Amino acid sequence: MKFRDRIARFMYGRYGTDNLFYFLSVVYITLMLVNVFAHSWTLYVLGIAVFVITFYRVLSRNTVKRMNENVKFNRLFGGIKDWFLNRKSRIKQNKSYCFKRCPNCGKVLRLPRVKGKHSTRCPACSADFNVRVWFDRKK
Repeated sequence: MKFRDRIARFMYGRYGTDNLFYFLSVVYITLMLVNVFAHSWTLYVLGIAVFVITFYRVLSRNTVKRMNENVKFNRLFGGIKDWFLNRKSRIKQNKSYCFKRCPNCGKVLRLPRVKGKHSTRCPACSADFNVRVWFDRKK
């Protein structure tokens, strides 16, 4: 029997990896890198604890409990991830569009970047308001 088949048979019925696994792995690597310079016994023990918890979750057969932990983690950190992805998208679109907030409902509108004063209507609340764009499209 090949090694890969043995590993597959061993992992059958176990939880495996998820987003919380990847987060804990990054925390472990970060702790160990900081500990290279700090030489702290506390950081070392904390890093080993994170490592043990991470692989306990991967090898666990209680998949329902691990799935619930991952759902709570995604609920907690999903908003943070979305915020960073939204910022990244805005930076990419900043050459052609400007982003303004509706004064009535607070919704963020993506408007074409054309220099000057413009009148616009919010699609969410139908409020009319004036927008000033300071810089033209960058080419």
